[in-house]
Amino acid sequence: MPLPAGKPRTLTGRVAYRMVDALEEAFKRVNQADFEYILMLGAAQATKTALTPEDFDNDQGIDALTAIFAMLTKEHDRDVIHVTPEWRRVVVSARRLMPQRTGERFWRWKANGEANLVHVVVIPGLP
Repeated sequence: MPLPAGKPRTLTGRVAYRMVDALEEAFKRVNQADFEYILMLGAAQATKTALTPEDFDNDQGIDALTAIFAMLTKEHDRDVIHVTPEWRRVVVSARRLMPQRTGERFWRWKANGEANLVHVVVIPGLP
């Protein structure tokens, strides 16, 4: 799918938009709680293979990201994921393109580019 008429002006925004489209293509029924996790796994895979966001800023970017997401499985369930600062910015931008998460887990970013999984316990009656 091509970028919308008011396409993002920045590299980060363009790649984030392509990343969200690719994720939706690879995972037809992804829930909101797993959305950010899958984005980060894709970014971590791109980081691991020394690919940068610039490599996906073209018409084939969605297809390449879809292929990366298609390779991911639940076996990658890790508590810490490492990505480069460039990919961190893309994931943060892509996260904004999805509706607010309602799950009981989220990711807290560290300054060194790692993200830790945080579990939240919901207590009924408390805001």
